[in-house]
Amino acid sequence: MSYLEIFDGDRLTNKQPHTIQVMKIRASTHYGIHSMIYLSDHAERLCSIREIANYYGFSYHHLVKVVGTLSRLGYIGSVRGKKGGIFLVAQPDHIRLGTLFCTLETKNTHPPSPIMPYLMVAQKSFISALNQYTLSDIRSHANRSI
Repeated sequence: MSYLEIFDGDRLTNKQPHTIQVMKIRASTHYGIHSMIYLSDHAERLCSIREIANYYGFSYHHLVKVVGTLSRLGYIGSVRGKKGGIFLVAQPDHIRLGTLFCTLETKNTHPPSPIMPYLMVAQKSFISALNQYTLSDIRSHANRSI
């Protein structure tokens, strides 16, 4: 079984020590994608950020920032007030994983290096491969594995 190692700032969160490392993504990307999955699974109602944080065991304060970013980017809508909450703006089958990943994953700035052009080609291939799938595909896969 493979997994993604999650970076939370400078600290590595490794919850499955006897598995193979595939790649490293930022905690905010991990939180964002899982929040989108949760919202698509509960599309019939408004959800709270606290509810999502509790469900996945995420930091509430970190998730507030991630949801704010997703809201500003137009992925998530919100309703204020006591009976308010958040919801997906688009249908899950219209949300491409590569686009979502690029939106959430912060671009790192590195000094010029001879290997950078090759890494850029690899990144384009990675995003292209992810864009073959939508948020609905993740939900379908998760439902089959349960």
